[in-house]
Amino acid sequence: MLATRPNGKWSVKDHLGHLVDLQALDEQRLCEFLERAPVLSATDITNRATERGNHRETPVAEILRQLRAGREELVRKLDALTQEEVGISALHPRVQKSMRLMDWVYFVAEHDDHHLAAARREILSTSKRAIADREEASQ
Repeated sequence: MLATRPNGKWSVKDHLGHLVDLQALDEQRLCEFLERAPVLSATDITNRATERGNHRETPVAEILRQLRAGREELVRKLDALTQEEVGISALHPRVQKSMRLMDWVYFVAEHDDHHLAAARREILSTSKRAIADREEASQ
């Protein structure tokens, strides 16, 4: 169920795996802020890592373990920042706006929330379809 791609869109595992795939970019961007780079590294907007990541074949427990570990590590590093560091700014290449490190953290959280919500919606939708199929088969 978690590997099903509805209408060619990402599966639950794809959404979760995508967040794991972006952890290296998040780490890189955090370093760039702290090194006072003028422009942050760009992401691959085609999401090749997720498309090629074969997340649908990976046990969901492993994807969640990787996601949790990566986010805990990022939070640990963010907790150690000084007040001055959270105010460091750099240009975000996709939105073409300067953002402070603290704004970027919010940006990352919003992106995570988008994909977690999409995964939740797909779980609910798939569950409803499975229940309807069982009811139809029992009649």
